Amino acid sequence: MGQTMKPLCTISAILLGFLGFPHVATMSASQRAAATGTGYLKTKVDPGRAGVFADGKYLGPAANFRMGRKYVLPAGEHEIRLSEPRYEEVTRKVTIRAGQTTTLSEHLRPVPLAKPPFGRLRTVGFTKYDAVMVTRTSSVILLRDFS
Repeated sequence: MGQTMKPLCTISAILLGFLGFPHVATMSASQRAAATGTGYLKTKVDPGRAGVFADGKYLGPAANFRMGRKYVLPAGEHEIRLSEPRYEEVTRKVTIRAGQTTTLSEHLRPVPLAKPPFGRLRTVGFTKYDAVMVTRTSSVILLRDFS
């Protein structure tokens, strides 16, 4: 925690003070976040391509080019879900404080590969625009173009 963060950007405003002389007021990104009641969630997740969801809303990938992403969230408690199809899903509760950065570090465990025997699917009499979709529940849906 006792780490000093550099501001992401600086916002300057010119205020007219006593006798009309301009004064410059500067507010860093963390000060602005504290004033608006928002904080940051920084993700350090392996694999970085995992999707980050806050309270059911998709925020984006956990990392870009192996660099953890930083997302703005309102202050308070949030349910963060990390999801990637080939890995087990992880859900954590985090508390975001206004103007501060909360770091979430996770290493997702791979889902075991499917074990044989594998089935076969044979289709007869379909046109080139028909499709077969196999869902996660192992049900097969045949989509047919009747036009």
